[in-house]
Amino acid sequence: MSARRRDLDVLATRTGQHAGYTLRYLVGGFGEEGKDKKRVLDAAQAALLECRPLYTAAFERWNESLEDHVVARYTTRGRLIIGLGRETVLESGVTLQHTYGVPVLPGTGLKGLCSHYCHTVWGADDERYKEGGSLHQVMFGTMEQAGMVTFADGWMDPASLRAGSGLLRDVTTPHHREWSKEIGEKVLNVKSPPSDTDDPVPVSWLSVSGAFWIAYKVDVATEDPQRAAFVELVGGLVEQALGTWGVGGKTSAGYGRMVKG
Repeated sequence: MSARRRDLDVLATRTGQHAGYTLRYLVGGFGEEGKDKKRVLDAAQAALLECRPLYTAAFERWNESLEDHVVARYTTRGRLIIGLGRETVLESGVTLQHTYGVPVLPGTGLKGLCSHYCHTVWGADDERYKEGGSLHQVMFGTMEQAGMVTFADGWMDPASLRAGSGLLRDVTTPHHREWSKEIGEKVLNVKSPPSDTDDPVPVSWLSVSGAFWIAYKVDVATEDPQRAAFVELVGGLVEQALGTWGVGGKTSAGYGRMVKG
């Protein structure tokens, strides 16, 4: 019995507590019809549920550290995926916390989303919100100076670590695999044009569903009379960006939308 097969047998009989490490068990190719891959994905889902008590304690400590942050709960309207394009033996990635293996929304990604939304949408009506504009610089800074708004990583609500939430099995079914490969490689004389005779190839991967706590810090003095208005402005931007554009990958297909509450 190969080492990889022994690893997969262990996954079938034991439940780990770190979804990220569980996903790394698959060190070779997949078995017939991707059965081995499905077993690993199932084991990662089970590991996420097992880590809930430990993660809950860590979440409470994290929450206590955010006294100087604005914190709001956002729930996925469907599903989202962060880190789909990361290098992984599973051909599709997902961003998980290094310590606990729970889905996380990187603060850099949240800032980038809000900055781009501000520039594109708000900036269409008011030049001050465009990149380089006065209000955009105040919020997000420049290459020479930091902005007044900084984002923490968005932690998943422990209540979302349950069956039917957290990590969920998802699937993409490319119908013209060879043609897509040739187009990607910029082949001039395509030998496999798309047709109705192509075989669809389902690809399983993990997406995320549940609630996250979004936290950001506004570097304006508490006694500043304009602080409340500025906090409200940033809060509206975050809510619009997450609700309209969504965060993560495959947003054009409807992934990543989030609603406050």
